[in-house]
Amino acid sequence: MWLLWKSRFNIKDGKCHLEGQGLAKVPNEVYSSNQKQPVTELWLQQNALTVLGPRAAELAALELLYVNDNPAFDWDGEAASTDLEETAAQWTRLQELNLSKTSIQRLPSSAAVWTDLRQLYLCDLPQLSGESLALLPPFPRLRVLMLHNCPLVEGIAESWSSMVELKQVSLCSNPNLCALPSGMGAWAQCEKLFLNDNPSLRTLPDSLGGMRSLQKLYVNSCRLTEIPGSLAELLELEELYAAQNEITSLPPLPPSLNKLHVPHNNLTSLPSKLPLGLEILHCGSNAISSVEVGLLSALVEINQLSAFPFEDIDACIDAAQGKPGGGLRVVDLADNPLTELDEMRARVEALASRLEKPWAFNGSEGGGG
Repeated sequence: MWLLWKSRFNIKDGKCHLEGQGLAKVPNEVYSSNQKQPVTELWLQQNALTVLGPRAAELAALELLYVNDNPAFDWDGEAASTDLEETAAQWTRLQELNLSKTSIQRLPSSAAVWTDLRQLYLCDLPQLSGESLALLPPFPRLRVLMLHNCPLVEGIAESWSSMVELKQVSLCSNPNLCALPSGMGAWAQCEKLFLNDNPSLRTLPDSLGGMRSLQKLYVNSCRLTEIPGSLAELLELEELYAAQNEITSLPPLPPSLNKLHVPHNNLTSLPSKLPLGLEILHCGSNAISSVEVGLLSALVEINQLSAFPFEDIDACIDAAQGKPGGGLRVVDLADNPLTELDEMRARVEALASRLEKPWAFNGSEGGGG
């Protein structure tokens, strides 16, 4: 085993790759006292580890630690032979930590010294205490936070609003997550926010509009009844995915939006204005009874259309022929109680015959993209 893992240990740059070796313990040769070059990156995922071992505190130069996919691993469990708080206090250079798919129950309070932590991955952790997570101090330089499928976590600490360098936040599939920091608008550098599959999440903070760099907002399969009006302030937002919620109306949309995906809600209408650069509009399976074609006055290219009542066919034709190759290309309003479907079908077919690019219309099956 020593020869096998030594061949993958790069002493020159301090990177130690031991993933997928079937290890039950960390080899003693890893620790700093045995090396001229201390270990800075330790990759231990997909092994059979239960603890890091009694010499883990010697890894004072550690910048990256991956112990994910060790199902029985619990660095604070009965098998641990070293104090977690003392060990974690030595990792002052830590920048990247992945503890996913382990049996850890808490993060150490001494993690306060991890002031240079940039990426934190906590996924599929059925025993992670929500209380211990709430007590953690914010990590001032954190850029990527991923917290998935942690059933004991009910909320994100308000103090974490101060992690202003966050670029990506992914808090998905947490069945009891019901609260986000009210001050999360301070995440002004965040570009991607993923909140899918949180069935206890009913609201988003009004401060959402403060996330001025946000490009993607995914909140599918929650229990939201509305999207905050401050959404219009997100002038970089390109994608809004909010399918399978209980949303009854949409607020004004930012002009930068190009993908709107809100099927399986309780919408009765669309906003009075749609962004001119909108490319994809998915609003199937709602309660929409009519749509004014004036909303689509900047129509450029149609690839698929379903169940859509055009009231100003000439405006659509002019826009479509005047700006070929871009703009709205998918409209899906299937499974809505739209009126005048037969009349609309004839008018849409007339539109199709006058467009330069061929496209298909199927009012019974619906469009998609």
